[in-house]
This record gives sequence, C-alpha cells and structure tokens, in this order.
Amino acid sequence: MKKNKIRPAIAGGAIIYKYKVVVNLEDIGRYDNFGKAFGAFHAGVKNLLTKGTSRQILETACWIEYDKFSISFYEARDIANIWELMKDGKLIRTKTSAREEELIHIGFAPSVALSRIAQSL
Repeated sequence: MKKNKIRPAIAGGAIIYKYKVVVNLEDIGRYDNFGKAFGAFHAGVKNLLTKGTSRQILETACWIEYDKFSISFYEARDIANIWELMKDGKLIRTKTSAREEELIHIGFAPSVALSRIAQSL
C-alpha cells in the first residue's frame, strides 16, 4: 500500500506526528491531523474489504494511535461520522480545523483514561 506523503507539524524544530495509522497490523503512516489520518485509515480498510477480510481483523488489527493510546476501527468510524468526514460510509473530506482537532481529542479520552487506569494496576 502506498504511504501518503504529508507535511508534519513542527514545534521548536522537532517534527510532531500526532496520529499513527495501523491497518491489518501494518504501519500505514504518521499524520499531523485526524482528518488526514482517517483518510489513510479509510483507504486501508476499504482495500482490506475489497480483498475480503474478517470482522476479527477489523476489530483487532486496525486502529489509530494518538499519544501512545489507540482507538478501534469502530471508534474511528464513529468520530469520522460525528465530524462529518464520512457520509453513508464514504469519505467526503480529510481536512479538519484546529477547533475540530481539539474536540476530536475528546474522542480519545475514554481510551486514554482506561489505558492509564489499566497501567496503574
């Protein structure tokens, strides 16, 4: 699968990639915003579906990471639907505003909170 070339965010000379996309346990790439990350995720999952895949693969081998925490295929799909990146299962945009990015991070909050609780046990 061809990796998308992106322009990373830069802070103090350091490159910051907020999101890591994994499809079928393959690192698809790192992206500076959720819209671009979801676009790559959507393309990768769509490719899997056209080849024929199982629900188990979608549930266990496809995710988007943010700050070392991840959201599942279903959570990513739900966030994309809420922010209207998708309509009727089709990707309609990959550009997200700074405000949308701030609010999308809330979608990662349950996963982050549960992961941190589990790590502390």
